[in-house]
Amino acid sequence: MKVLIFGGSGFLGKYLTRESIDRGYDTTVFDINDINSVDGVSFIEGDILSKGDVFSAVEGMDIVYNLSAMADIDDCINNPIKCIECNILGNVNVMEACVKHNVKQFIFASSVYAGGNQGGFYASSKKSSEMLIKDYNKHYGLQYTILRYGTLFGPTAPITNSVTKYLTEAIQNKEINYTGDGSEVRELIHVEDASSLSFDVLENEYKNKTIALVGNHRIKIRDLFMMIKEMLHNDIEIKYNENLSVGRSESHYKIGPYRYERDNVYKLLKSFNRELGDSLIEIMGEIDDKS
Repeated sequence: MKVLIFGGSGFLGKYLTRESIDRGYDTTVFDINDINSVDGVSFIEGDILSKGDVFSAVEGMDIVYNLSAMADIDDCINNPIKCIECNILGNVNVMEACVKHNVKQFIFASSVYAGGNQGGFYASSKKSSEMLIKDYNKHYGLQYTILRYGTLFGPTAPITNSVTKYLTEAIQNKEINYTGDGSEVRELIHVEDASSLSFDVLENEYKNKTIALVGNHRIKIRDLFMMIKEMLHNDIEIKYNENLSVGRSESHYKIGPYRYERDNVYKLLKSFNRELGDSLIEIMGEIDDKS
């Protein structure tokens, strides 16, 4: 079976690629650069916003994963247009290609943020993509599985990864600076576990479903820091900054991204308005004049 992984050069993408090879699939990576080469994998250099690149890559594939995304919440807030282009329009390009080339299953890398009202433009882009995926299934028969990942961690993660950032600060600076009070809860999942589960969903029972991949490591940030401190012989200082406007976006969640909100919709009417029958006659006259 032929598997194509968009964004396969990224942190999760590299592990997903290895998992695909280990399971015996003919694996191809599509990315803008080949920074995480994996032996035995074909590589296509391309841009997800280029329809030509995407359509050519998808042709002949059985399974398509889309991991390509602008994933940093604060980066998305600072550059919403780029976020929307990459995370929504790029994903639409992939779905269009999957429909045209009759791909058997499309796997979309979403986020737990898509289930709530936190996460700014990043969350909105993921929620929008999920809605569009379901529309493509309804109108074009695209078979899909949506994967909402929790907080990934593991070796080779970039410094923007939260766990890697905390550990780097602790080891190099003997301190951890954190914006918040430490009571925030995260559901950590090792990237190897996430990669394995990402292929388990190829079973028919997971088709056209949304699956949360959050792992079993539900922990308060304060407890995580205490664990790190003990591992480093208590030789680090943990500094909490409870001013949420400093150091990070307020779009991050404390316990979970979910929040109940309702928009009030107001109806505005004119007390003095055009009469319906007269308006219809006016339009009829316009049509008659054009005939």
